[in-house]
Amino acid sequence: MDAVPAVDSIGSCPAWPLVSRSAETAQALPVASSAAGCLPSVDRTLQRFERWLTARLTDLEGHPYERVLRQFGTWHHLAKMRVKATTRPLTVNAQTYASMEIKRASDFCTWLADEAIPLDRLPQATLDRYYRSLTPAHQQSLRGFLNWAIKTKRMPQLTFTAPRFQIGEALTQETRLALLRDLLHAQDAPLAARVAGCLLLLYAQPVPRILTLKIDDIIETENEVRLRLGEPASPVPEPFASLLIQLVDVRRTVGGDQWLFTGRSPGQHVSYRTMRDHLRALGLPLRLARVGAVRQLIHDVPAPVLAAALGFHHTTTNRQVRNAGGTWNRYVTTHRVKGTEA
Repeated sequence: MDAVPAVDSIGSCPAWPLVSRSAETAQALPVASSAAGCLPSVDRTLQRFERWLTARLTDLEGHPYERVLRQFGTWHHLAKMRVKATTRPLTVNAQTYASMEIKRASDFCTWLADEAIPLDRLPQATLDRYYRSLTPAHQQSLRGFLNWAIKTKRMPQLTFTAPRFQIGEALTQETRLALLRDLLHAQDAPLAARVAGCLLLLYAQPVPRILTLKIDDIIETENEVRLRLGEPASPVPEPFASLLIQLVDVRRTVGGDQWLFTGRSPGQHVSYRTMRDHLRALGLPLRLARVGAVRQLIHDVPAPVLAAALGFHHTTTNRQVRNAGGTWNRYVTTHRVKGTEA
């Protein structure tokens, strides 16, 4: 057995880097520790939003409405996101939604300051003038701040209309089915990306939500496979059910965390950007594919049933019903999607 090194020889060794200078490594350490059970779980999306909010509020120092915007960002958005993170992982969409509301609130308060208009004495006509100058998307993002300011009595009890969005483009049913067939037979593509693409095209699920699916959300019985997106769990038609179970079997064989789409970081699902790039490489136009899937589904399933089964907000399905002119007089009665047989 080798002798224990003398104190002098130990002292001559190079110092161990106790503190990493890499910001990426520093962020990965708590994630790895939480995955091992040494620390409480870490929500990476929440961490990114907290860093973004800190930088944003720093830029607002000295702003006439700094205090109001700080309260909106921390008391309203950050507090809600922290509560949500205790029950389920936050999605990238949640971070984007909160960030856009804070940006639009900042723009509005800057305009008020430039016009020397106090928020607590804002006239209805002035709000109307500013609100009409915005795009529908920006109107939607500003509504959160306006509602909060009215509720907390920081501005008068004014009114503003819901934004009117134009009906966007969508994939045709023929193109949607062709993409599903391609995903079924794309043997050289990553299995996880093929499954995610099928879930997008079949169930109109946004990519951030697909990534938060867990292995236990797939329910396999002797007769069928179901996917828990809402209540009740949705049946998965063949041949997509076999593809989904193939991924489940791989994940159970490999082991590790609970995510169906596991990532490189311990205890974290794959990142949105990584999956987005995989899906684009497979030829999926993400927004058009999801809108096309929603519009096809609402022609077959009543909006309230669809919202509950797929975890949508009822306003989402109702809006798409209006856009697509669905009448709900037909219902899906088969577990096989026509035109996608292997």
